[in-house]
Amino acid sequence: MQATQPEDRAAAPSVLMADVSVVGELASRGWVRIEGVVEGDVRAQGVIVGAGGTVRGDVMAEEVEVQGAVLGRISGFAVRLTATARVEGDILQRSLAIEGGARFEGAVRRLEAASPAPAGRVA
Repeated sequence: MQATQPEDRAAAPSVLMADVSVVGELASRGWVRIEGVVEGDVRAQGVIVGAGGTVRGDVMAEEVEVQGAVLGRISGFAVRLTATARVEGDILQRSLAIEGGARFEGAVRRLEAASPAPAGRVA
């Protein structure tokens, strides 16, 4: 997984800037970069929670990179917590990287499903 710009993406990610707050579910068929606050679940092909971003809900994507805070469960094939990450919740994954300095409280389990998103949901 690339640090912030996976090369296999055809388009730039949708960005929620630092001055944006979303209450409710956020879904995308592409990539999402969160610099603001999301109070609800996030489902996308890929999710980057920027250093100033916070998600209070579950995050489900093929690839997830956390630089900011996630207060909820993370489900992804490839999950990366950077040195500035703060995660309070379980991580379901096939590949996990945690940089020194990252704060993580929860359990880690291997994701066995064909998709990180629950059936019937947009991913």
